[in-house]
Amino acid sequence: LPPSWAISGEAIYLISEKVEGHNLLDLWQSKDADQKDLLKKLVAQLSRYHQSAVMQTDIHFGNFIMNENEIACLDGDGVRKSKSQQKHLENLALMCAQAGFYCPLSNEEILVAYNDQSINDQFSKAFHEMRQWRVERLLMKVQRNCTAVSVRRKKNDTYFLNKKCDSQALHDFLKAPDKALDDGSAIMLKNGNTCTVYQVQINDEPMVIKRYNPRKGLKGKMDVLRAGRSKTCWTHSFAMRDNFLSTPESVALLIRKEGVKRRDWLVSRMAEGVLLSDYVQGRQEAENILPEVQSFFDAMKQGRFSHGDCKAT
Repeated sequence: LPPSWAISGEAIYLISEKVEGHNLLDLWQSKDADQKDLLKKLVAQLSRYHQSAVMQTDIHFGNFIMNENEIACLDGDGVRKSKSQQKHLENLALMCAQAGFYCPLSNEEILVAYNDQSINDQFSKAFHEMRQWRVERLLMKVQRNCTAVSVRRKKNDTYFLNKKCDSQALHDFLKAPDKALDDGSAIMLKNGNTCTVYQVQINDEPMVIKRYNPRKGLKGKMDVLRAGRSKTCWTHSFAMRDNFLSTPESVALLIRKEGVKRRDWLVSRMAEGVLLSDYVQGRQEAENILPEVQSFFDAMKQGRFSHGDCKAT
């Protein structure tokens, strides 16, 4: 061993061959990715594992690497021996669910690559269940301290912070959000009764602040007791992005409860582009964008998502 290594008697060291190539997650997310071909190769590889009574239980794209058209499996401590056909089926379904709601292969194409078309009904059921399980697990995960999110509570305030966006400037804003919005530097994007939307600069980056104002009467009192619209927006942005549906990234959320009143501030990145209502000026623009709109809503349907305020703006 190299002299610089500090060896501890309480640690276990594993030295293995280094496999050259590209991580499958990076390939999947690259602009030039042939996702259909990648998923076919990965499904075929899983079929060979299962036929050999081997299963990667920590199944996600990041645990595979592509080298010269061959796929290698990483993180061997997740590999288990298994002859259970049901576990193999769930393992395949969970792997395909990683493709998100834009899965490039139909169920039939997946099973052709898996070399077993006799399990179509069982696979369809398992695939749907695994998709829902991944979404529900993530929705719960980003409401507590985890790898991606930091949560802390202080008196009447609850802070949710996207760890990769953490900065002192963001903390300073969350300490006194209204002060930052009312000092004249913020640009008002929408002045609504229940929701006010601003654009501000945090770390020299444009951010959107959505301030949820207290609602009057019984609705306002109910908002104090339930999760609220802001937390729905916070959690669903993570779930949509995890399944490759484009939506602004949530940066932070502050929930403040004061007696029977509640106010929330949601911080997200700016969404660049043109409003659909502005883009479609005639039949030609409508025809150009229609396939994209259909594809997006088809993907939403696959994940059992819907938009409760659905309009072209």
